[in-house]
Amino acid sequence: MSSLTCTGAGRRVAPPRGGYLIFKVIVGLLVAGIFVAAVIPVTAMVRFQRTKLDARKYAEVLENVLKAYQIQYGIFPLEASSVGQDYYETTTNAALMGILLGTDEKANPLGVDFEFSKFGFVEGGCRLEGSPGNQRLLDPWGNEFHVRMDANEDGYTGEVEGCKKQANRNDPDPTRIRQSVIVWSKARPAGAENVFEGCSMWIKSWE
Repeated sequence: MSSLTCTGAGRRVAPPRGGYLIFKVIVGLLVAGIFVAAVIPVTAMVRFQRTKLDARKYAEVLENVLKAYQIQYGIFPLEASSVGQDYYETTTNAALMGILLGTDEKANPLGVDFEFSKFGFVEGGCRLEGSPGNQRLLDPWGNEFHVRMDANEDGYTGEVEGCKKQANRNDPDPTRIRQSVIVWSKARPAGAENVFEGCSMWIKSWE
């Protein structure tokens, strides 16, 4: 029996060969691989930019909340030993968040809850971690934010190690940051001390 088939008047066409089909499959896989290789970096970059935006938003929220506390009580939530010094530095640990969330009756006697939750936490972004009364504010990488507050009311929060402040010709002291509160995240995975080192990669409320 002949393996040829008729597809028209007197015209015979041989069936496709297996080798040609394999070639088409290989080409298709190569094209798909190129597409995936192009899309994944773009997707990762978009995700990283969203993460940075979320961290920046909460750095600014925290800065404003600390200013609201200062308006409420006339002083920032400082340790007594730091009053009169150039600045007081801490992190968004349970002690600071207890004050700002209204659970620390000594440092926040009016019990004012500055309502961090109303700003909305996104999946994979910043979050409050821990049980009520013992919560920390974490950045998207699982670290506490760094916080610095003016402790002597001169309007400056000193220099941040590793960060070069952009000089301003109208600023009488261009080496220090002229803000009463600053917040930053080093934008690196928790425990990774040498990843993304350098102020240029940090999320900073003052820039």
